[in-house]
Amino acid sequence: MSDEPTPSKQLLTLTELLERPGWTRAGVTRFLGDPDATKPNPRYRSAAPTRLYDPARVEATEATPEFGSWRAASEARSAKAAQAAAVRAEETVQYAGTMPLTLHAQFGLSQAAAAAGQDWLAQKVARGEYAAELPDRSNSDFWDRITINWLRHQSTNYERALAELAGKPGMDDAYSVIRQRVLDLIADRYPSLADECCRQS
Repeated sequence: MSDEPTPSKQLLTLTELLERPGWTRAGVTRFLGDPDATKPNPRYRSAAPTRLYDPARVEATEATPEFGSWRAASEARSAKAAQAAAVRAEETVQYAGTMPLTLHAQFGLSQAAAAAGQDWLAQKVARGEYAAELPDRSNSDFWDRITINWLRHQSTNYERALAELAGKPGMDDAYSVIRQRVLDLIADRYPSLADECCRQS
């Protein structure tokens, strides 16, 4: 490997190479080995140098029967893995729709919401995002939102449910399912909050 056999702008970076159909890091190691050149990392001088590959060598490799066979097998494995991940994601979403969710009755709900509102305001002010008094009780939209948020985090097992599913395939969709189920629980228990629960759906 030379430092730079041809102008670097004519060479492919590893990122560009991996964007070509069929290439993976394992394929690069197997079929190309060492890069044809390197150059300093453009963002971090202390980082590993950028690896560069000669397009002619890449194209010649892609034309070989060996690479064609390996690429077909690799793509088949990727498709199988993607299918398995999709099945696991669907299982996660289905479980999110059936896992036990509970809402504990709360007394002094307005006082708890007021305290939550004060905490919310203090955090906003500390970050320089808000510099006003809390809205008065005539602003029902604000206080309903604060109350629902407090109930979701303090009076349900919402956080534990999310923690149980953290990192699993389909988590984003599962989160939406759990959140909607919790909002439905709150709306059923506290009809006065139903409109805001609907807006948050």
